[in-house]
Amino acid sequence: MKRRSVCSRCEEHADHKMAGHYWAYRDGADVRSAWAQLVCVGCMGPTMALVEANKKGYDGCFVDGQMAMDEDALHTIWLTLYVPGDEPRTYQMDVCDDCLDAALTETRHNSRLLPDRRGGDGGPPTPTQDPWAAFR
Repeated sequence: MKRRSVCSRCEEHADHKMAGHYWAYRDGADVRSAWAQLVCVGCMGPTMALVEANKKGYDGCFVDGQMAMDEDALHTIWLTLYVPGDEPRTYQMDVCDDCLDAALTETRHNSRLLPDRRGGDGGPPTPTQDPWAAFR
């Protein structure tokens, strides 16, 4: 039996491939966290709004449209979008303090927390012995 994926937004099963949404955010302490979602074609509307806003360029909060008086008052949430059959593309969503919690809740809805690939100290991962070295 073929396993069908479930959309992170509508929670419906889809028989087609879904777009992968990989969201990343650095909090005030510069701690990075990232989540993965699968999104069906029917639920791509909010994503396409973000894509269009990035194409046009925008200043201020993506959620409420308010201009930020202080650049430091904006928080950036990154999206790497994997549309089936296309190359990955990265977009940014700047949100104000008032909208940050709602935006993070939306990007984390039915998502999977991804492991920290940075090695914990912000630098490259510590080299490990190659387990396949003996076979080469």
